[in-house]
Formats: sequence, structure tokens, C-alpha cells
Amino acid sequence: MINIQQLMMYVKDQSSNEFKRFEHFIMTHTLKNMEWNGLSIPYYCSGTGNKTLLFLSGAHGIPASLYNSILNYEDEFQIIVADISQFHTLEEISFGINGLLEKEGIKRVVPFGQSFGAITAQIYFKRNTSKCDGMILINPVAPKKTRNKWLWLSLFHIIPISLLRTLHKKKLKGLGSSSEFELSKAVRERLEMVEALLLYVMDNELNKQKLTRTLKW
Repeated sequence: MINIQQLMMYVKDQSSNEFKRFEHFIMTHTLKNMEWNGLSIPYYCSGTGNKTLLFLSGAHGIPASLYNSILNYEDEFQIIVADISQFHTLEEISFGINGLLEKEGIKRVVPFGQSFGAITAQIYFKRNTSKCDGMILINPVAPKKTRNKWLWLSLFHIIPISLLRTLHKKKLKGLGSSSEFELSKAVRERLEMVEALLLYVMDNELNKQKLTRTLKW
């Protein structure tokens, strides 16, 4: 769960409409929890509609980081955003998410993934095609070859997490002001909010255990 007081340290303009929008989301949406095989799986379930969009929140394990997707789609669809960072294997993701859907009485879904999330969407779709009405992918990242994956894992074990955080934060800095194009105020605020959330995650939520589990997928 995101601590709003801590998050405010990363927000450039706390009076911005986007930050107020995020605060409103936190106040109006309840983060649920499911116990499954000794794992605690946080998730959001909201919205109305005949179709259910399934978002799987990966390495950082912060379902609230997808607040914009929830707010954009919940008037037309039922939305599930689940933290999958606790799962150790692809099979656990599949069985665990199916347990969550059963708990909420949901029989069919449309996996929705962007960037790294597109990988987990494809993973779920491949193992549960009969439960899916389709799949939506945006800017998908290709899964790494097995030999590359184990090379990264070997290197990852000797790299301090503090160095990883520093490198990632350096890339994120100025996200809302780095575009070569003139941005509208709304778009700039949205990007700055994304930057704030990612920096918060880097400092407060990301750890080697979560990253190692994700790399092993």
C-alpha cells in the first residue's frame, strides 16, 4: 500500500490536478487482499460492465501505480489489478490469479498488459486461453532467451540494490520535462506523477527478492 505522506516527498507539485486525482483514487478505492498458499496477494476490484480487464502488476508489486488505467476504464469494464510480485513461478501466477477470479465470481477476462506487463498478460493468456475473451498488449517487451535470463540473474546477485536504484532513478529523473515536444499541462502533470510513483517504488518497495522472482519467470 502506498503511503501518501511519503509519496508527497517525490511529487513536484502537490496542488496539481493529477496528484489530487491520485489522492481521490486512494480514498475511493479499497485495496483488497487474498491469502493463497501462504502468499498475501493485494489487488483492486472495481468497475462495472460485461467484460473484465485483468492487469497484473509485476516486479514492484504496487497495484495503485495503475490508478490511471483503473479510472479510465472502470465506467465501462470491471477491472482487476493484482500484485503478482509474490509469486515464484509462472504456474503460481496462473493458479493464484484463477483463485482470485473465483473469489470475485469472475469467469472470463481480457488480460491487459503494457511493456513488461505485456509479458505477464501473455503468460496468463497462454495458460488460460479458455478463460479469456481476448488480450490487449501495448508496447510489449519480448521475453528474454533462457541463456540471457540466467546471465542477468548471475550478474544481478553481485550488483548492490543501491546501485540498481541509482541507475534506474537517473533514467527516470525529468520524465515530465524531457520530451522534445511541447506538452500540455495535463500530459506534463501525468508524466510527473508517473515519475513520482516510480521513484517512490524504487526507494520504498523494490528489493532483490521481488526482482529475483521476476527475473526467474
